Amino acid sequence: MPGPLSIILLVLVAALVVFLLGQQLFWSRLDLHRPWLLPVILAVVGILLMSLRPFPTAPLDLIASGILFVVAFLTGIAMAAITQFRAAVSPPPSRKIDTQVGQLDERTGWGGVAMLTILVVARVALSIVLKNDGARYLSTSGILLLLFAANRVAYVIAIRPRVRQATVRLGH
Repeated sequence: MPGPLSIILLVLVAALVVFLLGQQLFWSRLDLHRPWLLPVILAVVGILLMSLRPFPTAPLDLIASGILFVVAFLTGIAMAAITQFRAAVSPPPSRKIDTQVGQLDERTGWGGVAMLTILVVARVALSIVLKNDGARYLSTSGILLLLFAANRVAYVIAIRPRVRQATVRLGH
């Protein structure tokens, strides 16, 4: 039976997954001043969580993790490719935002939800299939946070050229 800390951690990770999935459906202000904040936070927390449960690293862990990180990067790039832009409908918040990109809203829609779902399902499926073969790191919550961080990094890198195109297209 899992302890109270495990249950709290599970609830927090589930809330993060729901937040990230929901974030894909709603328009949000594009802010390229702080694109690395979420990936850095996710990576730091993911590494901390993985260090709490040190397992001997099996070669299978490294191979499976490599596959999952490729999936994370590919889904991030795909999410950038399907991102929709529109001219911002409300004035930017009081914080300073670059006027060029501060006037755009973005969302990935159901396609973004599908991409993140693919990432979560790949992680869960590999952890179930390979658990008996010694792949233990795949069952930690930390790996999921690291995968989300990798997904966000790929998204941030791939979205930049599209932002320039959208800015020209929308006349900002």
